[in-house]
Amino acid sequence: MTNLGGVEIILDKGPWNNHIDKTEESHRKIYDIDMVELSTKYGTPLYVLFEDIIEENYKKYQQTLEKEYKDYLICYAVKANTSYQILNLLSKMGCGADVASEYELQVALDAGIPTGKIRANGNCKNESYLEECITKEIIINVDPEEELKTINAIAKELGVPANINLRLAGFPIKHITSRAITTSGDWSKFGIDVKRAS
Repeated sequence: MTNLGGVEIILDKGPWNNHIDKTEESHRKIYDIDMVELSTKYGTPLYVLFEDIIEENYKKYQQTLEKEYKDYLICYAVKANTSYQILNLLSKMGCGADVASEYELQVALDAGIPTGKIRANGNCKNESYLEECITKEIIINVDPEEELKTINAIAKELGVPANINLRLAGFPIKHITSRAITTSGDWSKFGIDVKRAS
């Protein structure tokens, strides 16, 4: 699918393992579609997304998780690309959504992702966003700890319970993952120290 200023085109061309090619004119081709011709027709910047690649990647996640877990939910981070077509496609496959703002939440809902499969993430959620999540019974990943007080106050005022998870940090991740990845390590601007939750 392509997307530019409201223009979206679905491109479904089958197996993608031979998807990139160069013509004699040095035009980049994907699935035999000339990207220069597309950009001339629709202008730039132009975003070209392939449904079958998205589907294949999603299925790979499913197959990997099914080997280890009976209960899991794959959530697409809406901030990566807010295209309605991507979210609608993923929704049809059973995917959930990770949203970090009221706008991202609305895009996910418009694309057909049920509230039970949406997770509110981020460490700077405003009160109106939290209120909407509580009202719609969306699970809120609490981050930072102080957010608990705000959520509790809003839930009391609304007279409904809030559904929450706690985002934890402070794990001993040395030698487990890349040195560049520290968001769950001893120090992180994200999450609640795991010692506070034990």
